[in-house]
Amino acid sequence: MASCLGYVLKIKQKCNGCTIITSTPVIERFANCRVRINAKDHSPPHFHVLLNDGREAWVTIAELKIVYGKVATREIADVLAWALTHQAMLANKFEELQR
Repeated sequence: MASCLGYVLKIKQKCNGCTIITSTPVIERFANCRVRINAKDHSPPHFHVLLNDGREAWVTIAELKIVYGKVATREIADVLAWALTHQAMLANKFEELQR
């Protein structure tokens, strides 16, 4: 995985040896993590918080509730505060990436 111009590039190998590169937008960066939204992702609308130590949390956009991951709310308090003021943008970006 490599970071490039606000995107996380994921390189996947197919069984026939072809390389497929997909990109996932990084919406915001914080000191201990980054926020991204995956294209063609499942409901409910959510964003991913990837901590620098490798852990990940999924946070719903509407309720700002952690629905997946072993991450305490206090560990991503700065992300949740930021997301509260950017909920409309997050919802719009989630919808845009599902098309």
